[in-house]
Amino acid sequence: MPTTPISRLSSEEIESLHNTLQNLLYLNNVCRESLCLVPPVHSSLHAATQDDEIPVSYPVHLSDGTISEQKSISVSKGSFVHVPVEAFNLDKGMWGPNAWDFDPDRWDHLSEDVLSLPGLYSNLLTFSAGPRSCIGMRFSMIKMKTFLYILLMTFSFAETDKRI
Repeated sequence: MPTTPISRLSSEEIESLHNTLQNLLYLNNVCRESLCLVPPVHSSLHAATQDDEIPVSYPVHLSDGTISEQKSISVSKGSFVHVPVEAFNLDKGMWGPNAWDFDPDRWDHLSEDVLSLPGLYSNLLTFSAGPRSCIGMRFSMIKMKTFLYILLMTFSFAETDKRI
């Protein structure tokens, strides 16, 4: 960690800090896991621009409580489509039985199913996907990593019995 205050770092020192952060693989895994479990945006709404058939992986649960074995869902132009980012990121069918556990090590051994998922960042929908994905993703990630790095390198953290 540089001894110079962050606000007075030269461009070479900033680049060196950035390279250091990029090479901290466990820090990257912690950030991925945090954004997987608690995405800043839990869902989004989109409007269909054309009629389409959306394939499904699981049986469809209908509003009357029955289960349909249909293989796709028809979406009409102009319909609103709810994209449940949090549900996608925490799907136990895709991520495994420990999908809801904080496990940074999961990123070292992802299944082929997970690796094939769409998503701008780490096969997650946290920053969306496609042409309307978050343009601030890289900035957010470097900011998150820098903040954690400075906190962890500057302070000591320990459990306490004191009420905070």
